[in-house]
Amino acid sequence: ISPIREIQKETSEVREYEKQYLIDKGFSVSDKVSSYSINENLLGTTISGSEIDEWLQPDSASYVLTKPPGTQAKAPSLLKLHFEQGRLSALNDQQLGQSITGKEVMQQLNQSVGEYSIGRNIYTGDTTIGLKGRIVFEAPAIEALNVAHTALEQAVLSKAQNRFKSTVADKWTELVYEGLFYEPLKDDLEAFLQSSQSQVTGTVTLELSQGHVYAVAVESDNILKDKDSVYAQTASWTIEEALGFIKLFGKSSTMAAKQRLDNRG
Repeated sequence: ISPIREIQKETSEVREYEKQYLIDKGFSVSDKVSSYSINENLLGTTISGSEIDEWLQPDSASYVLTKPPGTQAKAPSLLKLHFEQGRLSALNDQQLGQSITGKEVMQQLNQSVGEYSIGRNIYTGDTTIGLKGRIVFEAPAIEALNVAHTALEQAVLSKAQNRFKSTVADKWTELVYEGLFYEPLKDDLEAFLQSSQSQVTGTVTLELSQGHVYAVAVESDNILKDKDSVYAQTASWTIEEALGFIKLFGKSSTMAAKQRLDNRG
């Protein structure tokens, strides 16, 4: 669905047409739309036009959900997010579906996280036909949710699952971005994603500070840890066992390196 194409049949001044259309329908229109094309929804905002299209530094006027540089910094604060099988179920003490809706979660996070100038970036990508596109995007809520969800996944999923998931995420994004929403492979990828979330249950504490969001604590019964298998300050294996593993694990690489040296004479 691309109604903008129909508008282009009538006028080349698409932005002015859209602005007047919204005003006629009773919507308020920010003065920023005279310089920028701003698209907003619950997930975030994209901003293009003016100096952004010219590959120049975006002006402070292009900030919508986040605070521009130089804004007085807020004191750091904490957020708690609870997940059940990969899905957000609570924000601080507010239960999703009871005291707060999904829409309200996104609105709250976009406002509270955006005040710390978190979630803004510049994206340069290639369209399906290979043309370069450049936009500024602001997604404070998504940034916070992603940091929390990833921290929980890293704690409860296996090494192989975490590595493979990033590959799946990249491919899923590529398919959807290029308009292949009904591609069967997308459904296959989603089946893996759903299966991988069965253990992703727990609470993550985020610390918000100016321009940064960190997962500072993770609580879950599913964290992959064992009192007999520890790492860091102490270990449940001997030095000899560790040396043996290192020697065997790197055997193929050292053999290949030695072979190259021998061939050089």
